[in-house]
Amino acid sequence: MPEMHLTITIDAPRERVFGVFADIPNAPNVIDGIDRIEMITEGPVGLGTRFRETRTMAKMQATEEFEVIGFEPPAHIALRCESCGVEYVADQRFVEQGPGAALVDFRMRSTPKTLAAKLSAPLTGLMMKSIMAKALRRDLEQLKAAAESPSHAPA
Repeated sequence: MPEMHLTITIDAPRERVFGVFADIPNAPNVIDGIDRIEMITEGPVGLGTRFRETRTMAKMQATEEFEVIGFEPPAHIALRCESCGVEYVADQRFVEQGPGAALVDFRMRSTPKTLAAKLSAPLTGLMMKSIMAKALRRDLEQLKAAAESPSHAPA
């Protein structure tokens, strides 16, 4: 599973869309697959922010530690984590689509780092790609609903 690419158009200003996506502490209130977020670093979300995300995916719960490795409001946020010997980088770009709309361009690449991960990559990559694509598409749809909702106010 070297790279996954998803896009979604959201009917809200780019700044608002970015705000919803970057509101990491509030993610469990927006994305039903995220059970909890534990902030490791203090202060507002930005470059270097670290947090633990516990999520349920395919009826299994897992906790991963993430770091914000790219942060350029309102245009870009990138997250990195390592799990089971694989590095994952999620790169999200926010492109203005005229007044009041934004395109979210989401790309996630995975890079096996350990020998075990490299050996198992062909098999696990095929199995995980459809599970992750489904979960990520659902996440994007729920973030879209939050950004388009007049009652949702990102922190």
